[in-house]
Amino acid sequence: MANPIVQSLALHSHAANIDLSPSREGFSALVVGFSTTMRTWAARSQQRRALRDLADCDGALADIGLTRRQAYREGAKWFWQE
Repeated sequence: MANPIVQSLALHSHAANIDLSPSREGFSALVVGFSTTMRTWAARSQQRRALRDLADCDGALADIGLTRRQAYREGAKWFWQE
């Protein structure tokens, strides 16, 4: 028995003349997007770890224009949060 959601998508895509078959361009875009997201998350994680390490050094925080509270707040964010 076929999945009703898949059948509905197939019917609608056929009526709208939409190609649901996987394409190389779509797959490439997905891989590039995933890779970009992973690099961004890794960089954020590293930067936030560094901020947490700097949070106790008022001189360094003053050099970058942050207060201790701002450094702690940014350093406490998860890597996926902006």
